[in-house]
Amino acid sequence: MPGYIRGVVEQKFGDSWELVSRVEPITGSQGTFKYVMLTTKWASYLDPLPGTEGLPEDLSVGAKLSMLGFASRSLDRFSNADLDAAFDTLTGDMKHEQHVSLDELTAFDWGQGISRPAWERMREEYAESKPYPHEYRPLRLFELVDADGTPYEQWESDDARDCWRTRVTRQELVGPLLHREWIEIDGRQAHLRERTRKEMLPIHWFRLLATLDDASRHRDVRFTFYWVH
Repeated sequence: MPGYIRGVVEQKFGDSWELVSRVEPITGSQGTFKYVMLTTKWASYLDPLPGTEGLPEDLSVGAKLSMLGFASRSLDRFSNADLDAAFDTLTGDMKHEQHVSLDELTAFDWGQGISRPAWERMREEYAESKPYPHEYRPLRLFELVDADGTPYEQWESDDARDCWRTRVTRQELVGPLLHREWIEIDGRQAHLRERTRKEMLPIHWFRLLATLDDASRHRDVRFTFYWVH
């Protein structure tokens, strides 16, 4: 699905929210970040993050301006009606809006990978579907390792210079990999290991969470994510 995930961070002062920062590009690969964070496309096998669907009803003026691409000093150029009208137009292009507190994000188990029931569902879906060019994409949730736990990319072979996800698909080994615990590849016994969200997302994301957690001084902090074309 084309488009970009965007986001703003707000902090609560008294009864109102104020913009802290935009976080876009949110860090690292847009593709990986948006699919893993929103559990869409190939990452739909992951359990969803905590949070509330839709935009907050009390979204700050600063956040609205930022989402529209304007700085706070632009506020004098807008009446309340103009700002609301422009924001309504923007929200018409949004998808997957959700907001989540910093407390929920820091408490989330980022060491989670694909669950066993989801893996079983993936196996069933692979068994029922015909091969197609991008069928390797859900395999981003896994790492191919040998019996010693060495990732495929570190194997000492010419073939290991290629991405195993595309290579095993081309050799029609995706089915066996998903249906058997072990399979022989390049003379090695290998299997799929579930990758965690922490392995899939950029380290800068976790540094951002830690920085905000240290700086918030127990004030309420929330993230609002949205997807635009």
